[in-house]
Amino acid sequence: MKQTKNWLIIGFLLCCTSALKAQVNPHPGYIITLQNDTINGTIDYRTATHNSHYCIFQAAGNSEYQTFSPTEINSYRLTDTGKYYVSRTIELGDTKKNYFLEYLIKGLVSLYYISYNEADYFFFEDELGQMYTTCITGNGEIGGTGNWRQHRSQMIRPIFEVFRESPNIQRKLTESNLDKKGLSELTREYHNEICTSAEECVKFEYDKKERMIELKLHAAVGIAYYTLNASQLQENWGFEEMAQIAYSVGVGVDMYFPRASNKFYTQFFLSYSPINMKKKNVIYQKGSIQNPYCYHLDATLINTQLGCAYRLGNKKWTPILQAGILCNFINGIKAGTNAIIEDGSEWKDYLFSTKQISWGVYGGITFEHPIKQHALYTNFNYQYSKNAILNLQTLNCRIGYKF
Repeated sequence: MKQTKNWLIIGFLLCCTSALKAQVNPHPGYIITLQNDTINGTIDYRTATHNSHYCIFQAAGNSEYQTFSPTEINSYRLTDTGKYYVSRTIELGDTKKNYFLEYLIKGLVSLYYISYNEADYFFFEDELGQMYTTCITGNGEIGGTGNWRQHRSQMIRPIFEVFRESPNIQRKLTESNLDKKGLSELTREYHNEICTSAEECVKFEYDKKERMIELKLHAAVGIAYYTLNASQLQENWGFEEMAQIAYSVGVGVDMYFPRASNKFYTQFFLSYSPINMKKKNVIYQKGSIQNPYCYHLDATLINTQLGCAYRLGNKKWTPILQAGILCNFINGIKAGTNAIIEDGSEWKDYLFSTKQISWGVYGGITFEHPIKQHALYTNFNYQYSKNAILNLQTLNCRIGYKF
């Protein structure tokens, strides 16, 4: 059993190491150099933060990837998804530097976007090259005190002048959602109202076709501390509780709903763990004779979890709260003792049926660290399940990789 455990852990770590080294999210695309030359190839598309600082590009016909900063190329684009990033000098966090901004609309008024320190920044550029900026925080607040309308007014004020030629759009700005979709729709509608040119006033617009559901697979290994309570233990052996530390391995799938929320998602997890509980040096007394006993309970535990998770922001290690229901399937139960009683015969007592199913709940927290388009995570959770025969409490600590 120990050899099996070691091989499982080694295999899991090797898989994670290979995934870390690989170029994990290649997309066909191109870059535009500072000399305005277009070079086709493959772009390794990663996290939003990484994409705003670097473009990892493999030119067609080359075997190596190159990393470009916003000062080294003008722009890059993914041809299959339409994602388009351009280099601009902007001020974020009191520091002025070059970033790759996501191009949402290119026209008389151009719209750019970047995520920075858990806030969404939108940049509007008018025909004269004047840049207008607003910061939209995750909870709709900029800071300071006051009610929600005052905070919303603070967010709108910096960009109100952008739509100065259309009072109608300015009015709608006070009522629209302040996100990519809402601000893109307003900018497009603004062009439709003021554009008098025979040519198309909107040169580019990113129209993301978001899927209703996105799935992420993950695998994990860890340790679990099990505590089992059963009335049969007290009745037959004189104690109620047995405990054990064991390894566990598991796989899961997270289900995201990008159109509804980027923080809330559902999750399913399936894990396996061996149970080999022992309680030594328990004294069994019959008449005047006392014998030391070693009680044992062996089984296989299959655990399934179904629940919800909620991301608390976007950090280097993002905390994620989770809770849900679970089902424990305990199979192949053998419970007995290896003691020799006074008449010289071996005494064994199988207290339970060989299979037990118990239902319960779980809750915990995960800390997730993004790696390219994937993630490394550490999970801590508590589980409680019971049926008419027994109840099982579990403390889990896992390390996993999300693909």
